[in-house]
Amino acid sequence: MKKMFMTILSLALLATLSITLRAQSASREDVLKDIAAKRAELQRLEDQFLAPADEDRAAYKGFLAQPDTGLIRLLPREVYESEVYKKNQKTLTIRGGGAYYSFARLTHEYGYGSDLSLDSGYLSVGFAGASYGMMIDLGDVSLDEISTDCPSRTTAIRYGDAH
Repeated sequence: MKKMFMTILSLALLATLSITLRAQSASREDVLKDIAAKRAELQRLEDQFLAPADEDRAAYKGFLAQPDTGLIRLLPREVYESEVYKKNQKTLTIRGGGAYYSFARLTHEYGYGSDLSLDSGYLSVGFAGASYGMMIDLGDVSLDEISTDCPSRTTAIRYGDAH
């Protein structure tokens, strides 16, 4: 009787441990779901990090009320991008480290028709031989003074002009 009691107790203990171990080990599908949830959270945090400050949105409210306007934040590539600048630890997962922007796709992700780049203190357009861009120097003028019908503060160079 004592042997039978010990056998039943041992089987009950093994069954309990088996259920506990099964409950503790996550399936591969559960792990993938956790990864997806963490990626979504990371994306939300990176979007928040890349977004212009609320103070800037408030300061340029008049400018932003005009059609076809917006604010973006470009991060210095040499600080946040680790593929080219190997000294940087991976700080952002977004390709290009937030140093690029595409107006057509409204994304900071490099490689999707990026229009702007900020690298080593230089703002660039039309890079990597894949696209062309132009910038105009408006001089020392407040963003509030700029509109789509703002008279030019510089002389435009027409195609074919020698200088």
